[in-house]
Amino acid sequence: MHGVIHFIYHALLTLGSVVRRIVRAVWMFTPPAFCKDWQVWPPAPIAVPSAGRTRSRNVDGDLLGLLIATSIPAGAIVPVLPRGVVLPPGVGANDPYPISIAFGYQHDVRSELFPSLPGSNYLEFAVGVSGLRLAAPINGFSGPCAILGRLDLNELLPIVLGRLLGLQKVLRVANTEENAFDLRSFWRKSMVAAGSLTRVGEPVRASDCAGLAPLMATFDQPVVSRSITGALAFTGFTWHWDRGLAQPVRCRTEIVQGFAQGLYVYPPEPGAGTACTGAWQIRVPWTMAAFQDPASFVRR
Repeated sequence: MHGVIHFIYHALLTLGSVVRRIVRAVWMFTPPAFCKDWQVWPPAPIAVPSAGRTRSRNVDGDLLGLLIATSIPAGAIVPVLPRGVVLPPGVGANDPYPISIAFGYQHDVRSELFPSLPGSNYLEFAVGVSGLRLAAPINGFSGPCAILGRLDLNELLPIVLGRLLGLQKVLRVANTEENAFDLRSFWRKSMVAAGSLTRVGEPVRASDCAGLAPLMATFDQPVVSRSITGALAFTGFTWHWDRGLAQPVRCRTEIVQGFAQGLYVYPPEPGAGTACTGAWQIRVPWTMAAFQDPASFVRR
């Protein structure tokens, strides 16, 4: 059954690319204002060796935006865990548990089965939780694994594709400035999340950014979800940190509705929001392979 879903997934991606090519013949997609100076690749002031993307027979793209490392009470994560995915043993409901929050521009996302077709560009707000376990091993794999507890996007096609994988993507209205963003509900236009950043320091190769090291390890964990068939689906991501950039930032991000609701501030301010452990502006190429056999993750 997963093979059928995989076929439908790529068929929809191809159809969307064909429609996008027709649309772009009369209307050119305008990149968002957010972090616009890094939308030229590779951006100054450093050149990243082999900055071009690694083409594959899967799906790949570039993520450009804000990444925050923080934590929330573990009990708040339980309601968004797919059935069969659990917190690690010994974690109590009130214990702080690490999460990552990202808002970014997903650039040129495409299936490499059809490399000549144009890719998709959209804005995405995500909250990831890693270090999770399966309640029962599948093909010898029991973890660690990750989930995407929320995914808010401003384009319909990647939402449909994500729903096939069981990822709970939601359509939002996204507004951006060079160093700020806000997300609003599609119909009522009520505030969902907002954030701003101020860059500090200098950009470095992402793989050389010491503060990012703990997150880099977790980003390679397989993402687990319940597909439309009801079975657990495993999506493998490869993040090419050696071809990416990272720059420390100061930031304030508030989630007004939904999972991980709260105010996140970095550097920490006494009495102001949840203390974060780090925040960066990043640009990193990635590759994704959907519907992976969990046995392929056993020896990672």
